[in-house]
Amino acid sequence: MNVFDLLRQDHERVRRIFSELAKTQGGQKLARQELFYELKRELLAHSHAEEKAFYPKLVDKPPTHDIIEGGINEHRQVETLLNRIEAMPVETEEWMSAVTDLDQMFEHHIHEEEAEVFPKARQLLPNDQFDPLGEQVKEVEDEEKRRTAH
Repeated sequence: MNVFDLLRQDHERVRRIFSELAKTQGGQKLARQELFYELKRELLAHSHAEEKAFYPKLVDKPPTHDIIEGGINEHRQVETLLNRIEAMPVETEEWMSAVTDLDQMFEHHIHEEEAEVFPKARQLLPNDQFDPLGEQVKEVEDEEKRRTAH
């Protein structure tokens, strides 16, 4: 599968998890915890795969350098917020508010990626690299998910 389709599928999978989380109530502690850990696993696998397999192909190219650097910074912010959320009691309004903040941060990130990075990457990378790059991203994601399974 080409890298752009794979990353879009990741984005949609994470959106679905956020949507499910938004439907939970404070008393649904177990459901919230399970969905949060699924969200965390997906987000970390996705961001680590982008950084290890996709971003290195683009970071040294002037049209994408700054936005890739920004994307890496956003990944650090997501990880920080994930750790903060994980330490909070899941039944609280503060927890759900932090999840909503994370959702908004993620939406901003994917909008930039899909609207700016993907079109520039399609121009900068040879078409015959799209599928192999997708395979590399998938391999890193799978490895990250195996590593973080609890």
